[in-house]
Amino acid sequence: MKQKLRAGETVFGQMILELFTPGVAPVLHHAGLDFVIYDMEYGEWFGYLHRDGRVSSRAKGTIYKGPFHLPRMLWYCWQWLESEKIAPLETRSTN
Repeated sequence: MKQKLRAGETVFGQMILELFTPGVAPVLHHAGLDFVIYDMEYGEWFGYLHRDGRVSSRAKGTIYKGPFHLPRMLWYCWQWLESEKIAPLETRSTN
């Protein structure tokens, strides 16, 4: 990763919050990510707070999040696949 950064290349990573599963790192590495950060101390942000800053709902997913974030991420993935000219799985060689 240091070599990529020194060469001015982009590195990609993932931050894992509230779920320490060591098996996630090899899966993400296989998917092409360069690093993983585990944050077990501070956890995730909360979308719903009272005016005084206290958490009003600990729910991570609500009826409002899914319809926005899922299609947006699918669109980003589609754009990335198009930009990298990655062949669909059914057309890849198995050699």
